[in-house]
Amino acid sequence: MDTTSERGSPQPALSQSIIQDHRIRLLAGFIMAALSLAVFYLLATGALSGWKESADQTVRSKVTGLGTPALTSMFLVFTKLGSTLYLTVIGVIAGISFLFLGWMRELGLFLVSMVGQIVLHHGSKAIFRAGRPAPLFDYPDVAGYSFPSGHALASFCVYVVLAGLIVPHVRNRAARTSIWLFAAVLVLLIGLSRVYLGMHYLSDVMAGYLAAIIWSAAVLFERNPTKQSVVKS
Repeated sequence: MDTTSERGSPQPALSQSIIQDHRIRLLAGFIMAALSLAVFYLLATGALSGWKESADQTVRSKVTGLGTPALTSMFLVFTKLGSTLYLTVIGVIAGISFLFLGWMRELGLFLVSMVGQIVLHHGSKAIFRAGRPAPLFDYPDVAGYSFPSGHALASFCVYVVLAGLIVPHVRNRAARTSIWLFAAVLVLLIGLSRVYLGMHYLSDVMAGYLAAIIWSAAVLFERNPTKQSVVKS
């Protein structure tokens, strides 16, 4: 009786099962993120439309009154850090770095995060087709739709996911905390920049964050998924 083949044969099946579990969890996370955008939009244009419009206009009015040249210059910098060009450059640099370091799992998860946020971002805008507000502080008008904020959604999925993939490799607690804090503050300022410059309503940014939190959490969970026990017979 060949005991070696008996012991080794379950391994491919086990590996295939684990891969399948990863795919199912990621798909579930993506569906939840997409559904969160749909529910948010339906509530914002339905039962909560009055509250949404009031909050958006109130924030917009306050921003107009608080605007200064210094603030405008600052938020112009942060809005660029959430643009497609800058995020693409940062993503390419991160991908090359992961390859160089041999972090293949991190590279794969980062690519999955990017593909997911692109589909969520552009797919939602194509479906909901919400009009943009008028820009403030002489910011140039751009074509496209408003809901959700692509800057908020994409920057979260880039900076926060990168932080989540890098932090486990950092031993120093202060450094880990600094990385998380830097990513969180940067993403927050990018979202605020879109409201300040008048390119999005507050609700657009909130929706972008909501979907990004769900999708990023699903991706980062796969960095170190719960170990499954194997019963040996």
